[in-house]
Amino acid sequence: MLTTEDQLSSNRTAVVQGDHQGRIWVGHQTGEIDLLAAEDTRRFGPESGLPAVGVTAIIQDAKDRMWVGTRGEGAAVLRDGRFHRFTTADGLVDDNDHGIYEAGDGTLWFATASGLTRYEAEDETAFTIGRAQGLPAGEVYDLVQDHTGDFWLSTDSGIVHLKRQDVARLLAGDIEAVDASRYDQGHGMLTSECQGGSQRNLLSGQDGTIYAATTRGVVVVEPLRAFDERPPSEVIPSRLWVNGEPMALPDPESTARLGKGRTDVAIEFLGTSYLVPRNTRFRYRLHGQDDDWIEAGASRTARYPQLPPGLYRFEVQASTDEHWDTPTATLPFQIGRLPWQWIWTYVLLALGAIVLGYRLHHRRFSQQLLREAALEEALHTKAKELRDTTLVDPSPACVTAAS
Repeated sequence: MLTTEDQLSSNRTAVVQGDHQGRIWVGHQTGEIDLLAAEDTRRFGPESGLPAVGVTAIIQDAKDRMWVGTRGEGAAVLRDGRFHRFTTADGLVDDNDHGIYEAGDGTLWFATASGLTRYEAEDETAFTIGRAQGLPAGEVYDLVQDHTGDFWLSTDSGIVHLKRQDVARLLAGDIEAVDASRYDQGHGMLTSECQGGSQRNLLSGQDGTIYAATTRGVVVVEPLRAFDERPPSEVIPSRLWVNGEPMALPDPESTARLGKGRTDVAIEFLGTSYLVPRNTRFRYRLHGQDDDWIEAGASRTARYPQLPPGLYRFEVQASTDEHWDTPTATLPFQIGRLPWQWIWTYVLLALGAIVLGYRLHHRRFSQQLLREAALEEALHTKAKELRDTTLVDPSPACVTAAS
């Protein structure tokens, strides 16, 4: 056993890695690295360019360069006896570097707290693969390639599989995001949390079998056994509520009639995956009401208050792996119109209003004619009476003058 009594810099060892020359590199949580060789022991620390933080990874690339990952201070490469930093300022996606892996094409891959960084040391170019590029996990602990060249990642939320063809197309700019697959408790893992903090916690066997360290043991993944042969996630409507009252679900081939007038509708649905029900996610939409799918998460109820009369079709999907190429369950239903909500009702009301208006106008006009006729008759009668009075009773002044 080697300790500080045997010239180790610290007893808090985090990483042990051999190199092509048969030497042993020992990285410590205190930031130092000890190089153990048959002829000598050498120590690297802040005076050699290393940051004074924990070492998380050590590898030697195909050109015998030593690379070191650190906790919070990025990575570093040994050149001419001194470590030179590689951080976010140089293209690393996150300075919390959990692991370093050299791919078959000679590129370096850094597993960080914010995804992956692919680095070509010769031309010093970096490329990030994170959530925006389709990675279904935030924190990546380690990565490895299998015998086909596909990438496997241990993360904080399961084991992620990236097909090499998708990665190549992403790097070439042919696609904006990879179609990644994530395996977790829904596929038999006891926990989705892989073991992280220092390399190596992910290995690929010669037959392509993947071994991943988790917080509850080692997971063995056999890529040749198709995970995709699992039955797809399905969902079925389970309960229907109309204006707060339960209603029996109709036959699958029929349309439910939910009453008349504006109606409150609630539809409950049930996922049929019993692997890990809490991993099931739902989305739904109502044709005639929603423009796009509504992400429901783990919620199993869709509510639509005050739906107007019309013909609707409710659709719902379930997924356990963030892919939505799954069967769609449907529930067609109809909300009828109240008598006054039909268009012919408004037409009849309009016609009735027109007829009533005409009759009122005609009545007022007739009454006006009658009043005018009565007035004319009264004037005519008065004039006649005046004429008759003048002829029968002559003036007295005229009689006196004659006598």
